[in-house]
Amino acid sequence: MKQKFSYLYDFGDGWEHLLIIEKLVPKSPEAFYPMCLEGERNCPPEDCGSYPGYDHMITVRKNKKHREYNELIRDWLGEDYDPEYFNAQEMNVELSRMFPTRKS
Repeated sequence: MKQKFSYLYDFGDGWEHLLIIEKLVPKSPEAFYPMCLEGERNCPPEDCGSYPGYDHMITVRKNKKHREYNELIRDWLGEDYDPEYFNAQEMNVELSRMFPTRKS
């Protein structure tokens, strides 16, 4: 039974997320909670201007000759930002920092 719910992050920029719970599993004493099993894509940088600003940033990032590339990408975002990057293990490290009562 899949359950869906939405989450609004950053009221100023209005980032809306749709989360889908695909499966509930019994709690295990060996597992850490909360935990991320998988995901897709890197999170957008803070204060990038919501959807239009993020789309614009990705467009500029693809073209090093774009007139805004130096200011927007080199100086602000950083050329190493990869919008497709995601690592569940790194996410679980962050979750363990956010929820320190969790086993580590």
